[in-house]
Amino acid sequence: MTGIGWCEDGHKLTYRDSGNSLRTNGKRRKQTIYLRCRESLYGGCDNRIGFPYQRFEQMLLSVVGVGMQTIVGSVIPETDVSELVKRVADIEATIARKRQAIELNTAELFELPAGPLRDAMKRQLGDAAAEIEQHETELQLAQTEAKMTEHENSFRSIARFQAAKAKLNSADTEECLAARRKLAQELRLRITRVELRRDRTMRVRFNDGRGGDNLVELSFTTERLNGIRHVREGESFPIEKARELELIEAVGDEKRQQDELVQAASATE
Repeated sequence: MTGIGWCEDGHKLTYRDSGNSLRTNGKRRKQTIYLRCRESLYGGCDNRIGFPYQRFEQMLLSVVGVGMQTIVGSVIPETDVSELVKRVADIEATIARKRQAIELNTAELFELPAGPLRDAMKRQLGDAAAEIEQHETELQLAQTEAKMTEHENSFRSIARFQAAKAKLNSADTEECLAARRKLAQELRLRITRVELRRDRTMRVRFNDGRGGDNLVELSFTTERLNGIRHVREGESFPIEKARELELIEAVGDEKRQQDELVQAASATE
């Protein structure tokens, strides 16, 4: 949760081990790791809610991946990038043409004797190189705006996430630890903010994987995913209730299918 986990009041989250101490009724507590507001441990915040970390992790893993792409695709419409794609192609062609011209003129430059003509050609080559740098900046901006690179990376991220997730229950301790590190890395790429609320829910904001400012906010209770909202420019907006319930159910179906596959695989071992 480093850097992304926050209390509703803006304080950082920390991990809190409940230990196995006795309750007031004499029963021993089950040792559990909780996410808590760090300041609440020292009386600096009255948000004393604890959210079981293992349960939170399980629910995140059940959502991120193909399920998250389903939610993003339904909540955030794709942008028409046809004009931007054409613009990217035009800039790339311009850069290629100018680079070829520089190569030809550079070859001619070395054949010229020292003098005004050679100096003038050197200045022209310098100007052309500066223009190429400007075009490359334009190209990068156009690619980002069209969300080409980011969209492609989103699908690559899913593939990496699913591969790591498949090794999470490996009997090989080293492989399991490596998988957990990989999962943590992929989650940090997609999660913008985790917020612990006083109503005992955890709100998680995911970026859309396309490099834009659009976000999807998911709300978790300790039992399940119970809400989906669309976030634009920092403000949260509800989506159609029927669609929200449909998406929540779709994520639940995907998790059940994954659990069945894991059980089937275990049965054949």
